[in-house]
Amino acid sequence: MKENLIALCLLLLSLLLQGGLSLFLPISAYLDLPLVVATWFALSRGEILGMVGGSLSGWLSEALFGRGIKGVSGLIRLVLGFALGLLGSRFLINGALPRFSLLLTVTVIDTRVFEWIAPSFGLSPVQYSPTAMTVRGSINATVGLVLFALFERHRARTA
Repeated sequence: MKENLIALCLLLLSLLLQGGLSLFLPISAYLDLPLVVATWFALSRGEILGMVGGSLSGWLSEALFGRGIKGVSGLIRLVLGFALGLLGSRFLINGALPRFSLLLTVTVIDTRVFEWIAPSFGLSPVQYSPTAMTVRGSINATVGLVLFALFERHRARTA
Protein backbone atom coordinates (compact mmCIF):
# COMPACT_ATOMS: atom_id res chain seq x y z
CA MET A 1 0.00 0.00 0.00
CA LYS A 2 2.81 2.41 0.89
CA GLU A 3 4.59 1.73 -2.43
CA ASN A 4 1.38 2.40 -4.36
CA LEU A 5 0.96 5.71 -2.55
CA ILE A 6 4.56 6.64 -3.36
CA ALA A 7 3.98 5.71 -7.01
CA LEU A 8 0.83 7.87 -7.09
CA CYS A 9 2.82 10.78 -5.60
CA LEU A 10 5.46 10.28 -8.30
CA LEU A 11 2.76 10.47 -10.94
CA LEU A 12 1.41 13.71 -9.47
CA LEU A 13 4.95 15.09 -9.18
CA SER A 14 5.59 14.29 -12.84
CA LEU A 15 2.42 16.15 -13.80
CA LEU A 16 3.44 19.19 -11.77
CA LEU A 17 6.98 19.09 -13.13
CA GLN A 18 5.71 18.79 -16.69
CA GLY A 19 3.35 21.70 -16.13
CA GLY A 20 6.05 23.83 -14.49
CA LEU A 21 8.62 23.15 -17.18
CA SER A 22 6.04 23.87 -19.88
CA LEU A 23 5.75 27.44 -18.62
CA PHE A 24 9.40 28.10 -19.49
CA LEU A 25 10.20 25.62 -22.26
CA PRO A 26 8.09 24.02 -24.99
CA ILE A 27 8.81 20.68 -23.33
CA SER A 28 5.35 19.12 -23.80
CA ALA A 29 5.97 18.71 -27.52
CA TYR A 30 9.01 16.54 -26.85
CA LEU A 31 8.62 14.96 -23.42
CA ASP A 32 5.66 13.35 -21.69
CA LEU A 33 6.78 12.72 -18.10
CA PRO A 34 3.36 11.47 -16.92
CA LEU A 35 3.39 8.83 -19.67
CA VAL A 36 6.88 7.69 -18.65
CA VAL A 37 5.89 7.42 -14.98
CA ALA A 38 2.62 5.68 -15.86
CA THR A 39 4.60 3.18 -17.96
CA TRP A 40 6.89 2.41 -15.02
CA PHE A 41 3.85 2.20 -12.73
CA ALA A 42 2.13 -0.31 -14.99
CA LEU A 43 5.23 -2.44 -15.54
CA SER A 44 6.01 -2.62 -11.84
CA ARG A 45 2.48 -2.90 -10.41
CA GLY A 46 0.48 -5.07 -12.80
CA GLU A 47 -2.67 -4.71 -14.87
CA ILE A 48 -5.17 -3.24 -12.42
CA LEU A 49 -2.89 -0.60 -10.95
CA GLY A 50 -1.47 -0.02 -14.44
CA MET A 51 -4.97 0.89 -15.61
CA VAL A 52 -5.45 3.21 -12.64
CA GLY A 53 -2.07 4.92 -13.15
CA GLY A 54 -2.55 5.19 -16.89
CA SER A 55 -6.03 6.63 -16.70
CA LEU A 56 -5.03 9.12 -13.99
CA SER A 57 -2.05 10.15 -16.09
CA GLY A 58 -4.27 10.77 -19.11
CA TRP A 59 -7.13 12.53 -17.37
CA LEU A 60 -4.90 14.76 -15.26
CA SER A 61 -2.75 15.60 -18.30
CA GLU A 62 -5.88 16.69 -20.13
CA ALA A 63 -7.00 18.76 -17.15
CA LEU A 64 -3.63 20.46 -16.58
CA PHE A 65 -2.41 20.96 -20.13
CA GLY A 66 -5.56 22.41 -21.62
CA ARG A 67 -6.59 19.84 -24.22
CA GLY A 68 -10.07 19.89 -22.79
CA ILE A 69 -11.26 17.08 -20.58
CA LYS A 70 -12.82 14.68 -23.04
CA GLY A 71 -11.33 11.54 -21.52
CA VAL A 72 -9.53 10.55 -24.70
CA SER A 73 -6.04 10.48 -23.17
CA GLY A 74 -7.40 8.77 -20.07
CA LEU A 75 -9.01 6.05 -22.16
CA ILE A 76 -5.92 5.50 -24.31
CA ARG A 77 -3.64 5.31 -21.30
CA LEU A 78 -6.06 3.06 -19.43
CA VAL A 79 -5.74 0.51 -22.23
CA LEU A 80 -1.97 1.05 -22.44
CA GLY A 81 -1.70 0.67 -18.65
CA PHE A 82 -3.54 -2.64 -18.79
CA ALA A 83 -1.41 -3.94 -21.67
CA LEU A 84 1.84 -2.80 -20.02
CA GLY A 85 0.79 -4.23 -16.67
CA LEU A 86 0.03 -7.54 -18.34
CA LEU A 87 3.37 -7.43 -20.14
CA GLY A 88 5.27 -6.51 -16.98
CA SER A 89 3.65 -9.27 -14.94
CA ARG A 90 4.40 -11.93 -17.59
CA PHE A 91 7.87 -10.88 -18.73
CA LEU A 92 10.91 -9.48 -16.99
CA ILE A 93 11.82 -6.37 -18.92
CA ASN A 94 15.34 -5.46 -17.85
CA GLY A 95 18.19 -3.84 -19.67
CA ALA A 96 18.50 -0.57 -21.49
CA LEU A 97 17.62 -1.75 -25.00
CA PRO A 98 14.32 -3.52 -24.16
CA ARG A 99 13.19 -0.64 -21.97
CA PHE A 100 14.22 1.98 -24.51
CA SER A 101 12.32 0.09 -27.23
CA LEU A 102 9.27 -0.30 -25.02
CA LEU A 103 9.18 3.38 -24.03
CA LEU A 104 9.66 4.43 -27.66
CA THR A 105 6.83 2.15 -28.75
CA VAL A 106 4.50 3.30 -25.97
CA THR A 107 5.11 6.95 -26.88
CA VAL A 108 4.38 6.31 -30.55
CA ILE A 109 1.23 4.31 -29.79
CA ASP A 110 -0.07 6.90 -27.32
CA THR A 111 0.54 9.79 -29.72
CA ARG A 112 -0.71 8.09 -32.89
CA VAL A 113 -3.87 6.70 -31.28
CA PHE A 114 -4.63 10.15 -29.85
CA GLU A 115 -4.16 11.66 -33.32
CA TRP A 116 -6.51 9.04 -34.74
CA ILE A 117 -9.28 9.23 -32.09
CA ALA A 118 -9.23 12.92 -31.08
CA PRO A 119 -11.09 14.29 -34.14
CA SER A 120 -14.07 12.11 -33.21
CA PHE A 121 -14.32 14.11 -29.98
CA GLY A 122 -13.94 17.50 -31.64
CA LEU A 123 -10.28 17.90 -30.75
CA SER A 124 -7.56 18.88 -33.19
CA PRO A 125 -4.39 17.12 -32.11
CA VAL A 126 -0.84 18.06 -32.99
CA GLN A 127 0.23 16.05 -36.03
CA TYR A 128 3.79 14.78 -35.65
CA SER A 129 5.93 13.97 -38.66
CA PRO A 130 7.78 10.63 -38.55
CA THR A 131 11.01 12.47 -37.69
CA ALA A 132 9.39 14.49 -34.91
CA MET A 133 7.73 11.34 -33.59
CA THR A 134 11.08 9.54 -33.51
CA VAL A 135 12.68 12.46 -31.65
CA ARG A 136 9.77 12.63 -29.19
CA GLY A 137 9.85 8.90 -28.56
CA SER A 138 13.64 8.87 -28.16
CA ILE A 139 13.56 11.70 -25.63
CA ASN A 140 10.80 9.96 -23.65
CA ALA A 141 12.72 6.69 -23.76
CA THR A 142 16.01 8.28 -22.67
CA VAL A 143 14.39 10.15 -19.78
CA GLY A 144 12.50 6.97 -18.93
CA LEU A 145 15.69 4.93 -18.69
CA VAL A 146 17.10 7.42 -16.19
CA LEU A 147 13.88 7.53 -14.17
CA PHE A 148 13.50 3.74 -14.16
CA ALA A 149 17.05 3.43 -12.80
CA LEU A 150 16.32 5.99 -10.07
CA PHE A 151 13.04 4.31 -9.12
CA GLU A 152 14.69 0.90 -8.92
CA ARG A 153 17.60 2.22 -6.88
CA HIS A 154 15.14 3.76 -4.44
CA ARG A 155 13.13 0.53 -4.28
CA ALA A 156 16.28 -1.52 -3.61
CA ARG A 157 17.41 0.88 -0.89
CA THR A 158 14.04 0.74 0.94
CA ALA A 159 13.66 -3.04 0.61
